[in-house]
Amino acid sequence: MPSSHDAAYAALLHEEYWKPLFEHLSAGPSTPDRWRSGIETVDSWRNESSAPPPEVKSYHPEVELRSGLNAAIAVPKGDGPFPVFVITHGPGLTAGSSRQYRYLTQFIASHGYVTVTPDFRLAPEHPFPAGFDDMRFALEWARDNAHDWNADPSRIVLWGDSLGAALALGLLLDLQDRPGAPRVSAFVGSEGEYDLSAPAMANGNSVKWYPGEGGKAVLTDRRVSPLLHIARGAKLPPLLLVTGSAGATLTATLDLARKLHEEDVEFQLHTIAGMGHDFMKFPELEGMREAHELMFDFLSRVV
Repeated sequence: MPSSHDAAYAALLHEEYWKPLFEHLSAGPSTPDRWRSGIETVDSWRNESSAPPPEVKSYHPEVELRSGLNAAIAVPKGDGPFPVFVITHGPGLTAGSSRQYRYLTQFIASHGYVTVTPDFRLAPEHPFPAGFDDMRFALEWARDNAHDWNADPSRIVLWGDSLGAALALGLLLDLQDRPGAPRVSAFVGSEGEYDLSAPAMANGNSVKWYPGEGGKAVLTDRRVSPLLHIARGAKLPPLLLVTGSAGATLTATLDLARKLHEEDVEFQLHTIAGMGHDFMKFPELEGMREAHELMFDFLSRVV
């Protein structure tokens, strides 16, 4: 059960975060622009925390990785060289940006990681594989430019958040077959979806906008629905899955955990009691701090 503090905060989130967001989305036709503007309406909840601001050496909101692809980068205080932490943001592969992750980017960096949050291209204007290709390039860029940011290119963490977790895990599977690909030391799936072909996902607007001309056939591609392509004994880096017991992605995370177990792929799973979706972004929550402590402990042992 969540603490009384977290239960009260969750009720506040419902009234002032989720309820306004869903009211905004239902107030007119379902379009990418409405989805994106809805995310903007709750931006302050993710980024204007009452918690102490993260202490970092520097924060760079718009670093050009290549023409048309920028990333936010936060650098820790201290001597380094630091591991690299690449965030694949949510929500929905059709909305979101590094701007909505500016607090989280700096929070991760304050724990000793050069943190990179790329602004990959979004559907439907840029359907699959545009965003996937951007994230692959961003990972290569992080490896090739790590020394310029006082980072260690041999220690890279790949984080996927919400629907971004499917993209990130798909990227991890794709890297296995690419000579000279960046070596990922650990993967973190945060409140993730991993099978976009599942009916509950495939019929949602965000996923319908993602495939482009490839249509529903794209949804079974390993870069899109990696759960379908976990091979027995796959040689993957250490995997950590984190979700909330009251979150919308609990079932999807447990489905991936079950598949990994069936295929004899090692992983760790943490389900935080009483936490709903997006809890990993609210430092006011004791559950958020618990989850991040578990994550940093995991990473300290494998990265």
